[in-house]
Amino acid sequence: MRPCVNKHLLIIRWRGVRNDQNLGNGRYVPPKDTSVSLFGKVAPALFPLVAAALGYVIGRQFLGL
Repeated sequence: MRPCVNKHLLIIRWRGVRNDQNLGNGRYVPPKDTSVSLFGKVAPALFPLVAAALGYVIGRQFLGL
């Protein structure tokens, strides 16, 4: 492998194996069963309420609403 030097941008790239290529030396790990917690289920529903409450508090504090 020879380095390819781009003198204009001062970038050095190596020709050869890219990082996204499969080299065949990885181990197979079976996926685990994932269980979503209660917070993970409730958080998307609570986000708009928390954002609205925060906006209300900031508006009241700084804008006198």
